[in-house]
Amino acid sequence: LNGTDGSRVNNSGIVLRGTTIISENGKIDFTGSGNGTGEAIYLFSKAVVKSTGTGSITMTGTGGNKTLGSNEGIIITDESKVSSADGAVSLTGIGNGTENGSNGIDINDNSTVESIGTGSIILNGTGGNGTFNNKGISISKSTVQSAGGNVSLTGKGAGSLINNIGVAIDNSQVQSKSGNGTVTITGTGGNGTDRNEGISIINNSIVKSQNGDIILTGIGKGSAGNNRGIFMQGVVESTGTGNVTLSGFGGNGNDGNQGISVGEGRVSSLSGNVSLTGIGGGTGTVNEGIYIDSGATVNSAGVGKVTLTGTGSAGKGTNSGIFVNSGTVKSQDGDITLIGTGVGTSISN
Repeated sequence: LNGTDGSRVNNSGIVLRGTTIISENGKIDFTGSGNGTGEAIYLFSKAVVKSTGTGSITMTGTGGNKTLGSNEGIIITDESKVSSADGAVSLTGIGNGTENGSNGIDINDNSTVESIGTGSIILNGTGGNGTFNNKGISISKSTVQSAGGNVSLTGKGAGSLINNIGVAIDNSQVQSKSGNGTVTITGTGGNGTDRNEGISIINNSIVKSQNGDIILTGIGKGSAGNNRGIFMQGVVESTGTGNVTLSGFGGNGNDGNQGISVGEGRVSSLSGNVSLTGIGGGTGTVNEGIYIDSGATVNSAGVGKVTLTGTGSAGKGTNSGIFVNSGTVKSQDGDITLIGTGVGTSISN
């Protein structure tokens, strides 16, 4: 399917409302463009796009380029579903225009993107050049999963002010449910001011694998505060032998630009290694490399090693390499290593 809107207001390239499209072993390809204002590809009201065999599903959407409206690349909402059996699912969304809320890919309201077999899930999203809420990938109250294949999310936020997050996962699940499927998330925040985190995992969200590795890389951007590389208040875990690796780089603002910030949540593996590497950014204070808050846990439940390596920013003060604020770091039978380097021009570094 190829769809292009007619350069008007609130028109989308491809719209599926309560519609079902099914293929078995053939490919399903969507290409949508919102040349006026509007979403390029828009699925809602329990719309379904489904491959029941080896056929792949590919969606490519570029939002409208006008100043009005939400010019998102791909929206999947209102209990809609994109599902394959053993074929790959690939979504590429580019937000456009200068309005707010122009996400590259937006999956919300109990919607699902999945492979029920060995098919991989690949999401690539880039936010539009508005002011705020132009996320690369936004997943809210929804699920992105493969039964046994790899899951890969790559998001880049854009926008001149706040909340332009690379990959935002809110009250949702991103997982490879069984086998050796890996979960890889790479997020880069927009070049705005505040809260342009690379990766945000909040509100009891879960990122999970079994024996496959989990690799998260977050790069915060922005000229002010709270541009963390990775910010999480949820769960990132391997339930088998998979290793869990987080790498976070804070933005070059002033305060609160931590490399990795773990709030009320857990980073864990059943028997694999757990590794966190964080580098704080910013010229002010509270720019730790790794910050683990009260109620947060980083652990291996078996023989896996737990390694934390943190470097604070070259700011004024309280820029510790690693700051564990009444949190927990533990391993059942493996080694624990903490390497912290404080940097700064004043005190408490």
